[in-house]
Amino acid sequence: MISFALIEVDSGASPEKLARALLWIWVAISYPVALVVGSELVLGRRPEELFRRGISARLTAAGACLAGDDRAFRRELERLERMGREDISSYAKAGPAAAASTRTRLLAQVDLLLLLLREVPPGARMVLRWRKPWSRQERFVALRAMRCSRAGASRTTL
Repeated sequence: MISFALIEVDSGASPEKLARALLWIWVAISYPVALVVGSELVLGRRPEELFRRGISARLTAAGACLAGDDRAFRRELERLERMGREDISSYAKAGPAAAASTRTRLLAQVDLLLLLLREVPPGARMVLRWRKPWSRQERFVALRAMRCSRAGASRTTL
């Protein structure tokens, strides 16, 4: 814009023509910039949402691999592993400052999970075993321990 103004001044135009040209060039530059900034504010994705989606995709793929749905989710897991953490690491520090360290630790834990899943053989499957229901005495002991821990007791006498 400054170079355009200097060219117009050297052309010997009248001050009125110079002022009109500068105002119109100012509109031609600022209007698209304002339009892009406004649309990004209204329609753009929030960093917290992008971080949650990235973590969710990684955890979903890891859970499906452990559940035994190997082929499709194993490929998805490998794709996410190749991408690394660069796609969401910049969003870990965005948003509320109080939660930035938590998001960074969460990202490190998910990376560790993906690293461990790489070592799991492709045919391995996590089998969930259901525990038998608690007996009346086991429930009593568990409830007593929970009450004592909530009360902040240092020693529990059962």
